[in-house]
Amino acid sequence: MRKTTPIGEILVGLGRISPEDVQNALAHQRERGGYLGDALVALGLVTPAEVEWGLASQYDLPFVNLHPDGIDHATASQVPAAWAREHLVLPVLRDGDTVTAVLADPRDLERLSEVQHFTGAAHVEPALSTPATILALIDAVHGESDLSSVPLPAFLAEALESGAGEVGVSVRGGRASVWARRDTISHRPLDGDPLVELRRLVTPFLPTAVPQGGVRRWTARIALSGWVWGLECHAVGDGVTLEWAARVIGVQDAHLPAVRVEEEVRSRIAEALRDGAVVVEVRAEQGAEGILTRTLPALPALLLDREPRTVHLSDHESPGPEGEIVVPVGHSLRGAVESVRPFALDALTVDVHDAFLLDVRAARRTSPLAVFHLRSGRRVETADLRLVLRREGDALVWTRTNTADAAD
Repeated sequence: MRKTTPIGEILVGLGRISPEDVQNALAHQRERGGYLGDALVALGLVTPAEVEWGLASQYDLPFVNLHPDGIDHATASQVPAAWAREHLVLPVLRDGDTVTAVLADPRDLERLSEVQHFTGAAHVEPALSTPATILALIDAVHGESDLSSVPLPAFLAEALESGAGEVGVSVRGGRASVWARRDTISHRPLDGDPLVELRRLVTPFLPTAVPQGGVRRWTARIALSGWVWGLECHAVGDGVTLEWAARVIGVQDAHLPAVRVEEEVRSRIAEALRDGAVVVEVRAEQGAEGILTRTLPALPALLLDREPRTVHLSDHESPGPEGEIVVPVGHSLRGAVESVRPFALDALTVDVHDAFLLDVRAARRTSPLAVFHLRSGRRVETADLRLVLRREGDALVWTRTNTADAAD
């Protein structure tokens, strides 16, 4: 189904951008990651709708801009609202046994089988539309009654502390919503005046006027729950109607709570180390992921009750904690682990999306103590001990999980 013409070439052919613009966007993509279309939008060279139109041409799919009155509400309502908002996919028309579904990303075509399941259709045909259009259609079909309104500071604090890489606010037509991107995008309607809250929270906020028809970009910071996040902000609109988005480019603790390890955990680690290398799996209670990321490199010192020789392996793009030695993880975690074996370290801390059995075995061979945090949510099946970071008043405490671990 996909055509071979790159999206950059398609948009050049339409006269929307120049070949030089494509090269600038490719450089931005190499530096920041993501898709070329995202880079073009981030640089203010095209609009999201133009990217969607180009993707539709690239994947040989129709591009539609539907009004809520022009869709089949009965068919659209067969898909749960939360699922539709999470994946930005919605069935909009039915013709006999065939349903047409709109989606925001042509790389999500596997979602069509789920639409088929929800609707009972024999066939599902895809079409592309913008995220804003799809969300408006979902709101028209389901309303927002299934999603309670939230205060902006509370939503942003939870999203950023749990590891969201991007957040944004949409204000238009007297309605406002906030979103966050982790592995998927979550949306909520907003309480209060979001523009007042953004001006209070984000420093600076819209330091100069947004150019007419253009996108303003600047760096800022936001302080919430004792943490300060660095942001790369984008905005389009004016002081009344606004689309604001921010990518997290760094985090530091404004006042990091005291962290301790339960004595029983330290005793079990010492006992296990006498029998050989120990692998520990860690996670945080909901809402504390950002804190875990900042405190993880210091955990070996707490577990061993001394200052060990240790390095921190991470696949994060942002800089590591100040004063820590961070080894970036590229395509191979095992390769990164084995690269530090010559240093005969006392411990390793590993903060990556996922790890496999060979990665864990390599860590056992490299240091007596290896601590893993997997952001995918998968378990380290061969872990000797599992710990969770939780709050006790103003302090943070590492304690054993209730789940039985291999050391039992």
